[in-house]
Amino acid sequence: METIKTEVAIIGAGPTGLVASQLLAKAGVKVHVFEKNEMPKHKVCGEYISNEVFQFLIDLGNPIEKSGYGDIKNLSLSSPDGEVLKASLPLGGFGLSRYKFDDLLANHAKNLGVNIHQLTSIENIEKVEDEYVLTAKSGQKIHANWVIGAQGKRSELDRNLNRKFWNRRSHFMGVKYHVKGDFDQNSIFLDIFKDGYCGLSKVENDLYCLCYLVRSSKLKSAGSLALMEKEIAKENPRFAQRLSLAKKVNETPYVINQVSFLEKEKSLLGILMAGDAAGMISPLCGNGMAMGIQAAQLAVDSYLKFPKNAELRERKYKGDWNKQFKTRFFIGGILQGLFFNPFLVKWTIRILKNRPKTTEKIISLTHGKPMKIRVL
Repeated sequence: METIKTEVAIIGAGPTGLVASQLLAKAGVKVHVFEKNEMPKHKVCGEYISNEVFQFLIDLGNPIEKSGYGDIKNLSLSSPDGEVLKASLPLGGFGLSRYKFDDLLANHAKNLGVNIHQLTSIENIEKVEDEYVLTAKSGQKIHANWVIGAQGKRSELDRNLNRKFWNRRSHFMGVKYHVKGDFDQNSIFLDIFKDGYCGLSKVENDLYCLCYLVRSSKLKSAGSLALMEKEIAKENPRFAQRLSLAKKVNETPYVINQVSFLEKEKSLLGILMAGDAAGMISPLCGNGMAMGIQAAQLAVDSYLKFPKNAELRERKYKGDWNKQFKTRFFIGGILQGLFFNPFLVKWTIRILKNRPKTTEKIISLTHGKPMKIRVL
């Protein structure tokens, strides 16, 4: 079995890992990306990306403008009793299915000379002197000078590295469908119900992404997804209406369990964690993928500045990460707690309906500024 040697190894070929690989390749760094799944693959995701990364991705050479993306400009938020808050999104966003988005990013990474290894699950990493030795499930060994962990929300690698969040159970699950229907193409709809919320927004072509997060206990109580959705529909009339109008493209949904919002280490053994591997923001903030892409740039910046000094690299990354994201995670946590209280969400919406500037300010606190390329 061939042993791979590379300057940088990236674990995970989602948006975070692929953008990091593109930045490194443009800087002349030899990089290999390892992905446990066959690509492209449908994944549970809200599939909304803040425009803070739109021009950045295009400037990197990704053909986003030719992808048929959904152009999202407005937010419509509903409470369990049907109260609605409508607002414009200061930056706006775009919608692409993960299948389309990941494939688009991967193809451009390959064009830049990035080596992408599909069906290669990295299950352990050891630091041996100044080198990292990665072991794949197949037994294959990869030797790298440095590693970026972009393995997503939860993986076997996290367990084998004894990451603290692994043994703390999460009580949330995510469910996603692609649907068709007569919906406002320029709005993202967020419908709050007891113990969860659902997002609906346009992706490419004539498709919409309908994705909801809910406490796993609701499924256990209902007995099946179909029955659970009927129960949820009783808890928010707006959600019930959208669900009735949605024509499911995939009758069998994409489902993920153990969706964790717990704090995670930003580095381990000198490995810099990025994207959901470094912590997952509340979907109510609507920009997890954009933050992962920004984290990719922060990690690459740290490596290029301190390629031989792991301690300084790690310190720079953690400092930059906190500066960039700490407020957003804090606000996201507050919003998530708020929207799980039906009484509070109802009155919050009623108050904000007549305060558009305050609403815009809150939205702005969960988003960053447009990115610019720093490495070419």
